[in-house]
Amino acid sequence: MSSPKILYVDDEVENLDAFALSFLHDYEVLTAQSGAEALALLAKEALSESPVALVISDQRMPEMSGVDFLEQVSQHYPDVVKMLLTGYSDIQVAIECINRVGLYRFLTKPWKNK
Repeated sequence: MSSPKILYVDDEVENLDAFALSFLHDYEVLTAQSGAEALALLAKEALSESPVALVISDQRMPEMSGVDFLEQVSQHYPDVVKMLLTGYSDIQVAIECINRVGLYRFLTKPWKNK
């Protein structure tokens, strides 16, 4: 049986690398630097035997915010669990995302590796 797939979306390569290193032993980690890249990856993975189970997106990215990206994920892949990650504790963003996309968790950066 294969490991569950997690897709982490962040425009900062250092964050993508740190996340992948933190979780590669327990999960199959996929990364994308933009919402558009992540949506293309989700479409490809949806055709596989083990599609993406969890999407974690940074909120502040160029071209498409995390909320906007997760809204598209929710529309096209409603069974995928969605989490929003931000370096800013903006309660309005959290409320907006919960209401628009059925957000599972709102996380703040930096996270602590355990």
